[in-house]
Amino acid sequence: MEFKHFRGPAFRIDVPTDWFVGATPQFQAIFQAPVVRQGIQPNLTVAVRPVKPEVVATAVAAQTRDVQEKEYPGYQVLTEYDYTPEGGIAVQRLYQWQQNGVGILQLQVFVVVAQLLYTLTATRPADDDPDLDAVFAQMVQSFQPQLPLVRPD
Repeated sequence: MEFKHFRGPAFRIDVPTDWFVGATPQFQAIFQAPVVRQGIQPNLTVAVRPVKPEVVATAVAAQTRDVQEKEYPGYQVLTEYDYTPEGGIAVQRLYQWQQNGVGILQLQVFVVVAQLLYTLTATRPADDDPDLDAVFAQMVQSFQPQLPLVRPD
């Protein structure tokens, strides 16, 4: 699979060349696979939000998990890693849940850099093509926050 560089608002990521690219008010970028699987179009979304200086990724991940446990039927965390325990900069969680009888597998990454929260969410049917996991892994690993340049006064 071939990838291209995509530059979004305050980030950069590599995306498969045959995936569709879009955006909404909620997500600064939505990357969608060209094939719908089990009624679900595999995708990876990127949301960027400003946060207060004291906000860390571990706290955001914990709050998100609380909401997901209440709202997602059959919610189950499969793995969770805090990549920067000393600073709470990045947390990655893999979880699954049920929607209309279909298992949903989601990989979610929270990154906090320079008072910006980046949330990446990769979605696919749980019992579908695990080759998508390699695509999502490459996308997530290529992700780079792009901080605005600050001019000295």
